[in-house]
Order: sequence, then C-alpha cells, then structure tokens
Amino acid sequence: TMMLDVTGSMCSPCSKLEDLKVAAKDLIDIVVLDDQGSNVAKVALVPFSEDILLPASALDAARGTGLPQSKTVTYWRNGELRSRTYWRSDCVVERTGSEKYTDAAPGAGDYVMAHYTQSSTGSGSDRKGVCSIPSTAEVVPLTDDKASLKATIDGFSAGGWTAGHLGTAWSFYTLSPDWGSLWSSDSQPQPYGTENLKKIAILMTDGEFNTQYDANGISTRDRGAGAAANADSATQARALCNSMKAQDITVYTVGFELGGESSESYQTLYQCATDPGKFYNAEDGEQLKQAFRDIALKLSSLYLSK
Repeated sequence: TMMLDVTGSMCSPCSKLEDLKVAAKDLIDIVVLDDQGSNVAKVALVPFSEDILLPASALDAARGTGLPQSKTVTYWRNGELRSRTYWRSDCVVERTGSEKYTDAAPGAGDYVMAHYTQSSTGSGSDRKGVCSIPSTAEVVPLTDDKASLKATIDGFSAGGWTAGHLGTAWSFYTLSPDWGSLWSSDSQPQPYGTENLKKIAILMTDGEFNTQYDANGISTRDRGAGAAANADSATQARALCNSMKAQDITVYTVGFELGGESSESYQTLYQCATDPGKFYNAEDGEQLKQAFRDIALKLSSLYLSK
C-alpha cells in the first residue's frame, strides 16, 4: 500500500505533486511485473488530505448506515451563543473506541466516522457536505492493474490540510484481512502469516500532521468543533504504525522536505518506519524519485528471491 500526500502543501509549488506522481508510477512499474508468473505483487493507493474518499461500494461498510444527514452544534463566541450546521459528506475520518488504533473489522462501535462539513452542496434530502480531498483521489484497493493505478495517480490534484493518521489507518486497513469485506474478491488481503506473503506499507508526506476530529466527525480546526475525540494526528499515526508493525507489516516512510530532525513530522515518520534503514527524507524532487525507486528495487529483489 502507498499512502500518498495530496494536501495543499503539495502544490506549494505544484512541482512537488508532479514529482510524487512520477515517483509513485515508477515504483508500480518496477514492482508489478507485466508477466508476474508465480511472483505476484499487488498495490493499493491511499491518497489523503483532511479526509479519505472511498469507493461508493465500500462506504456504508466502513462508516455504517442510518447516520444523520446533518448535525447542529452550538458554541460561544465573544460572549454570544451561536450555532452551526454541519452536513454529512461522502468522505470518512478517524474512528473512536477501544479499537481505534487496530485493524479490527468495522462494525457497531468500531466504524470510522463520517466527515461532517459546514460547506455543502445540493438541497433538501440531497444536501450533503463537501469532501476536502479531491474527487479524483479515491482509495484504490489492492490490484495488479497498472494502467488503473497510474491513471488514478495522474488524476491527483492538491488541496486541504494534513490528517496523516487517516492515510496511515487506511494503509493498514487495505492490507488487513479483517477489512476484506469492503473490497471485491480480487482485492481482498490474504490472512496474516500466509506462506511466502509479505505485506508492506509505504507512508509518504511532506508536512506536519495537523488535523484531527471531534466526536461528531468535525475537524477541530473549525470554530464550532468540540474537543478532539482522540489524540492529535501525529500521536494517532504513531500508534497505528505500532499496530501495523505488530502484525508483521513492513513499514517504509518517505518524507518530502520535512525539515530537520527536531520537526514533529520527521520524528513521526522516523518512528513509524520498521527500522532506520526504511526511513527516507527527500530534500527535493529528484531525491523523492530516488527514494521510491530504492524501495521498489528492494521489494522487487525480495519477492524475486523467494
């Protein structure tokens, strides 16, 4: 699985997003052979910004059904009680409860939350919230269809804040057999411990994880939001990485212009990686492409040697 950052900072300048597209497609070409034979590799894509956009066929299984179309919250501002209405979007955010950092199957008490936004489109029963992530950045479950994977990457555009824990969570879920019911049979992950099978997550971002959600699925960046339902985004991401590694998922991390070692984003990716040799900090587009190529060649050598 490749977690790919399509937040607004990836278009500052936009050459960063174009560099990412080249790097990700290069990895696919190396890892997914045209004639795979007995050495089969599949890739999933998890683009993220403030929320996650799932295929429509997976949405209800992930977030549950019977959710209210809107939520109205009240808050104080300048000594005055005000209210705001938020509308349910077709995107999802984090989940709460005891399984929030595991890959336990979605279900009652363990669904991910719908993203409720103040911005909306439509009217009446068709009114809905607006996803932050671009409509072209839908999650792609495991597949060896190179053309489809690369077409999705080519369609990426940048926008929104950085909820890196969401990308981390869905990297986990797309590799987890307990989430297999969301996908078609060809995309369902095999059980952990399957002979000669390796599960690998590649987590890429260019900035600080700065967005998390309240218990209503509203970004805490919004003035009307309540307190964060869970920890901050970086802390959640690290907990999810620990859970992935506990399931013997190999985690590579790739930073893009993160800054120095003291930055939180640097430390989050460094700690998320399975070991220091699987952490990359690219300082420019060429180094980003080289990092993805280096990972791809390691993975290709891994399965060709089996």
